[in-house]
Amino acid sequence: MRAAAPLHLAARFVAALAVALGPGSAGAESMEEACARTGDPAACEAAIAQNGADLASRRRLARTHLGRAEYAPAMRLLREVAALAPDDPTAHFELAATAATFSRFADGVEAIRAALNLAPDRLDVLRLAVIIFQALERDEDALPALARAA
Repeated sequence: MRAAAPLHLAARFVAALAVALGPGSAGAESMEEACARTGDPAACEAAIAQNGADLASRRRLARTHLGRAEYAPAMRLLREVAALAPDDPTAHFELAATAATFSRFADGVEAIRAALNLAPDRLDVLRLAVIIFQALERDEDALPALARAA
C-alpha cells in the first residue's frame, strides 16, 4: 500500500491541473485562487508568471518568505509590489516594515518616505517612520513624524 501524498503536493497538483484544464473548466481554480487559498509558493509563482500585475500573489509569496526569515526574496517581491502600485501607501509601508523587521533600517528609508508622502496622517506609517529614523539616529526626520503622530 502506498503512503498518502503530503497535502502540499496535492495542492500543487490541483493547481497545476486547474491551469491545464483552463479557466472555463468546471471547478477549475486559477493559480491566483490557489495561491490565495493555500499560500503554496509554487502556486503563487505560477500566478505571478501568468499575470505580471498580480499584486496579491506577490504579497502572499512575500509573506511566505517572511515566515521563513528569507529577507532577500521577500524584499524583491515587495519592491515589485511598490513599483507596480506606486500610489499605494500600503505597498511602501509593507516594504519598509519588512526592512525594519530584519533590522535593515537603511533599506526601509526610501519606502517609508514614499509612504509618508502618500499617507502623511496614517498612524502606522508615522510610527514606523519614527522607529526607522530613530534606529538610524536621524532625529531631524524622526521628530516631525513623532510630533505628527501625537
